[in-house]
Amino acid sequence: MCETKRLIKCERQRKVNDLLLICGTIFLLLIISITFISAVQVIRLLLTRTVDPIQIIHIESQKPAVYQTNERFLSMGLDSAIIAEGFKHFNMTNEKLITMVQYLSPAYIRIGGNLADKLFFSVSETEDDIQEYYRTYYDESEFSYIPLFPNYTMTGTQWLMLTTFAKKAVLDVFFDLNSLIRFTNGSWDYRNAETLIQFSNDHNLEVNWELGNEPNSFHHKFNETVNATQMAKDFGTLRAILNKFPMYKDSLLVGPDVTRPEDNHKESEIYLKEFVKNAGHIVNAITFHQYYLNGRTASLEDFLNPEVFNYLEFQIKKAQEIVRSSNIIDKPLWLGETASAYGGGAPNLTDTFVGSFLWLDKLGLSAKLGINLLMRQSIFRGNYSLLDDNYDPNPDWWISIFYTRLVGNRVVPFNLVSSPKVRFYVHCMHDFPNSITLFGMNLDEKIAKIRIEGIFPNVSMEYLKVYGFHLTSYGSLKSKTILMNGKPLKMLPGNKMPKLYPKEMNIRPYIEVPPLTIVFWFIDVKVKACDFS
Repeated sequence: MCETKRLIKCERQRKVNDLLLICGTIFLLLIISITFISAVQVIRLLLTRTVDPIQIIHIESQKPAVYQTNERFLSMGLDSAIIAEGFKHFNMTNEKLITMVQYLSPAYIRIGGNLADKLFFSVSETEDDIQEYYRTYYDESEFSYIPLFPNYTMTGTQWLMLTTFAKKAVLDVFFDLNSLIRFTNGSWDYRNAETLIQFSNDHNLEVNWELGNEPNSFHHKFNETVNATQMAKDFGTLRAILNKFPMYKDSLLVGPDVTRPEDNHKESEIYLKEFVKNAGHIVNAITFHQYYLNGRTASLEDFLNPEVFNYLEFQIKKAQEIVRSSNIIDKPLWLGETASAYGGGAPNLTDTFVGSFLWLDKLGLSAKLGINLLMRQSIFRGNYSLLDDNYDPNPDWWISIFYTRLVGNRVVPFNLVSSPKVRFYVHCMHDFPNSITLFGMNLDEKIAKIRIEGIFPNVSMEYLKVYGFHLTSYGSLKSKTILMNGKPLKMLPGNKMPKLYPKEMNIRPYIEVPPLTIVFWFIDVKVKACDFS
């Protein structure tokens, strides 16, 4: 009996010991696992810190400027639909409007668009007639996508008011003439255009000219066709007419304003090549239009996707290739109409902070690749406008202000070693020959570390500073308010510009750019590209 009890007790003790052993083993494995995971996390953190890439901007300080853009490089458009609707919302005498546009001068203003090819000019037609016509044919809710394209009339009074507005805003006018008025033999019927030119000459109006808007897509828009060879002849006719008038014998004539080159649709390239071959010697600049996205389908992600940004380089190089193949090497290439998304823009995208990434990159990349001038569509109306319906600034207006004030027209040669989401450009600083401006963006959601190289062999790093502006959204990327170095940008009473004070930053070992940030930096340093002597 005692032996049985002893065996039972021993068995119980063995089971307890086994249980303790199992628990101890599990606990030990748990400790080892936790230690291993922690060690891996520490190693990963250390490795991340160790290999966290430094983005490098290497300035070629001893090389001359790569390109020199037009003094009016950043110019703007005003859609002809503004005229078609009888200037219903565009008050050409409004002092606020004039002042806000004036801040972006000197610049060209291109008055054109789809409805340029439906405009007739009349010296005598009354305002009442215009308004009645507008009410009959135009639906304001379809401003960006007018389903019908009836003809409409601009009066002499309206034309004088429009050119007066441009003069007060310190803008030089480009006017896009109707190219779809045709004789029975298919050639351009120039008579109405000549009436406008005569009227303008008689009133001493300084005007430059275009003929037609996106003629390669006439069939799609108007069910009409004007081939490139005929359009080239029509430009010759227009040049001959302009040469007869003292005011316009030296005026600029540019074209053909074809749509952007596309991989899957070659009609734009074919049209441009044929036009340049036949009229490249006639025009003062060769123009094509460029948009990245369809305003109806664009998403927020598109505005942060480097692949979308890179569309522009392909399109510019394709247009340059066409021009070179035609042996027209002395004519500048312009983006005659451009914005981020066509069809009036993308609501709550092209008129918010997130749209500004594509806009600034377009300014930098266009100049770097040799585009001489671009016309931003548009100053007013549509979701891509620089000013809203109350003439208050949208984010791209502020970006344009920083660009015009800080970025000169000489492109400084540089090399950028960075991730695709870190994009930078270098110019001589505007009006300061011994300074350079670096501008760009960090599209990533983590901090970018930027090291500037190439300008320091003869410069004491101890005293060299970078002064700059970091521009971010106010909360959401879809905000219409921009923060400049952490403070909201807003106009002062009386439409006065606020003081723009940069912050001072150490240039070594690197400069940090916060996530989703646009920057403008300037440095007082001499480089050969900015030697104006």
